[in-house]
Amino acid sequence: MTKTATATVEGVTVTFPDVTVEEIREQAARLPEIEAAFKKVENPTDWKAPIEAVIDEADLEAVREAVDFFTGTTIEATPIGGGQVFVEADGYRAGPAGP
Repeated sequence: MTKTATATVEGVTVTFPDVTVEEIREQAARLPEIEAAFKKVENPTDWKAPIEAVIDEADLEAVREAVDFFTGTTIEATPIGGGQVFVEADGYRAGPAGP
């Protein structure tokens, strides 16, 4: 069985391959959590800009998911000691979804 979700908004129907409606609902329910993780690394004046930030190592996986969700790019993480990690990513504008 192929996974797809279909949505119609204002008369336009879009089909999303490789995802189910349940998966979309689950991610939508987690949106506040994903947004909070992205706020830890986003450029405060331009969310589409490249990402360079220092975060707690405990937040790494949540930030990784958030950056992928909002920018379509992957972070590179470098441990810097003291339980912290330097993370960087191309950001939305330089990624596959930009400009």
